[in-house]
Amino acid sequence: MKRFFYLTVLHVFNDGFEGSLLLLLPFISHELHINLAQVGMIGTSEGMMELFFSLPSIYFTAKYGSIRFLLMAMGIYTTGFILTSISPTLFLLFLTFIIAGIGFGLFHSIAFGLVSEWSEKSTRGRQLANFTASGDIGKIALTTALTIIIGFIGWRYTAFLYGLAALLCLLLFIKLLSSSEKFHTIKKSSTVSVPLKDFFTNITFVMANFVNIFDTLASTSLY
Repeated sequence: MKRFFYLTVLHVFNDGFEGSLLLLLPFISHELHINLAQVGMIGTSEGMMELFFSLPSIYFTAKYGSIRFLLMAMGIYTTGFILTSISPTLFLLFLTFIIAGIGFGLFHSIAFGLVSEWSEKSTRGRQLANFTASGDIGKIALTTALTIIIGFIGWRYTAFLYGLAALLCLLLFIKLLSSSEKFHTIKKSSTVSVPLKDFFTNITFVMANFVNIFDTLASTSLY
């Protein structure tokens, strides 16, 4: 159960940091005089990187190890936050949001794969549902904190503070997990055993994906 707890805490922080980064944009646009189209471009760049890197991320774990790769992703978006705090121009902000998006994109596919692998078949649905809900806790708590903190210290110091917090979390989890042998790599067979055609011909799987797509469209529009 300890490994589920560690992974859930990582999910809370990951989703909280992910939602918080986008909430910096209104304050950034006010200071740097960025128009609405440019704000949309920066925000979309993060989302596109999440898409491009989430799809193949599960295959990278065979080389780096699942938990190690999740921690590496955390280090990437930590860098994104810190660089955002010191970026003076639109172009550099665009790059920092891309960096952060890469980090966020690496997380979910691997994390949900681990939850599925670690769960018994009879409890897998409940475990995945609980794990999904844990991310919303981070989105509510950390994004709420961000808007309050910005009011006191501004968006640059807030972005740096969030980057520093993510770095401290990263170092803590490295220490906690460094001696553990339970956080193994997802076996290669589990990533290639399903024929590609099953992703398109399994009606239940296809319908579940459509539901997820519409749910994402509805929630993402809030940004």
